[in-house]
Amino acid sequence: VGDVDRLASAMLAYFTERARYEEIGRQARERVESEFSVKRMVSDYEKLYRQVIGLNG
Repeated sequence: VGDVDRLASAMLAYFTERARYEEIGRQARERVESEFSVKRMVSDYEKLYRQVIGLNG
């Protein structure tokens, strides 16, 4: 906390290494697509509905 120079250095390293930030971006996109896809959300809702039905009936 409070190490502004270290943060600035890390940010410069990140943005000057194109391959590195492209890879991080690719990984982030894959995670978002897998975690927030329609298929995943439908599956999660089905699980929730089954839990609710099981608790109430």
